[in-house]
Parts: sequence; C-alpha cells; structure tokens
Amino acid sequence: MAFVIAVAVAIAVIALLMAVPVDIDFDAAWPDAGANRVSAHWGFGVLRFRLDRANDESGASAASRAPAGRPPGAKGGSARLLEALRGRPFRRRLLRFARSLWRAVQKRGVEVSIRAGTGDPAETGWLWGVLGPLSAWLQTLPDCRVTLKPDFVEASVRVHGRGRLTIVPLQILVLVCGLLVSPAIWRGMAGRHA
Repeated sequence: MAFVIAVAVAIAVIALLMAVPVDIDFDAAWPDAGANRVSAHWGFGVLRFRLDRANDESGASAASRAPAGRPPGAKGGSARLLEALRGRPFRRRLLRFARSLWRAVQKRGVEVSIRAGTGDPAETGWLWGVLGPLSAWLQTLPDCRVTLKPDFVEASVRVHGRGRLTIVPLQILVLVCGLLVSPAIWRGMAGRHA
C-alpha cells in the first residue's frame, strides 16, 4: 500500500512540474545556423538555460551518420508515412492534431521569413504561382507573422524566425498521447485506409 501511495505522489509531483509553463525565446535561421540563439525559461523564469548548439559538425561526420542501405523490399518510415497520408481519416486526425498543437502554443512577437527559389526564374515563377495563395493565407494567422518570398536568383531555401513561444509540457504530452492512441493513426500506418 505504501508503494502505491509513493507512486501516486511521484506521478502527481511530475504532473505538477509539467504543468508549469516553459517560455522559449528564439532567433534562428536555417541553413545559416551560425548565430542561432535559443533559450528556455521554466518556472516563471526561476530556471533558465540556453539550447544553443555548437555549429561544428563536418560533412564527414554527417555522412558517417547516414543510415545504411535498406534491404530490398523493406519499406522505410517515409514511404509508410506517404502511404498513410493517402487515407482521409489519417489526414483528418493529423490535421486536428496540428490545429490543437497550434492553439496550445502561445505565440508572442513570432515572425518567420521563408525565402525559396529553384535557380531557374521560370520554375520559381511557377512555384510562386502555387505558393502565392499560401503566402496570402499565412498572413492571416493570428499571433504570428509569416512571410513567404520567392528567390529568382539562387536555388535555395532560407528560413529565419524569431519570437517567444510559451508551452505547457503536460498539455503537449496529452495532445501527443491522444495522437498516438488514435485508431485512425494506427490504421493509417498499418496501411488500412478505411
């Protein structure tokens, strides 16, 4: 009986600690990650730590971490995910999760700038014709300013963002657990599109 009480108290304490909001301040760019600044504040600023990562990875170390070849006939995770995305229930559940996650994260002063180009001005123009309406829709997002710009000179994708996000870890955990136990997700990943 004492063991059950101890476990219950430990779970309650962990849940209480996870209910405290975490503020994440960021000013980051990709792929130019040299001057990225990310810091987190937990417990209303009591505990602060930086999440900056040294940008000293070499191409050789990145190549050494590349996954080995897959045996013929084996399906990878990305192939399974693409197959699952064909199912309407899977897509609906994933979209509902994304909406819930978007609402769960409080955003203050968040600005994201995305610049993309193919290297060929004609192809970039075609891409912008497809992404232009998306850019207009992104401007309507509450609590966040997202700017999408074409790059007619280079073949590149550059992302820069800054702002503050506030998350409650317990709330995010509940959303993720709800996604993981969803029958639509399991059927989709198993390849059954009902």
